[in-house]
Amino acid sequence: SELLTVCLPEWKKVLKTGGVIVVAWNTFVAPKNKIKNIFIHNGFHVFKEEPYNNFEHMVDKSIKRDIIVAKKIS
Repeated sequence: SELLTVCLPEWKKVLKTGGVIVVAWNTFVAPKNKIKNIFIHNGFHVFKEEPYNNFEHMVDKSIKRDIIVAKKIS
């Protein structure tokens, strides 16, 4: 989440308004709510409805992968 906090403002600068970012990460490292709040704080709309909220899956015992789909709104 620390890397995302640093990178997201820079990514936002080069992303057109209405552009979408998709990020995958290990939820054992950072919970989805924390990642979602970082995007919201940086001016993104996070898609929470189907089909965007159903991607979590176990890779192995130490990795549970999920994604965030977020749209630049400002």
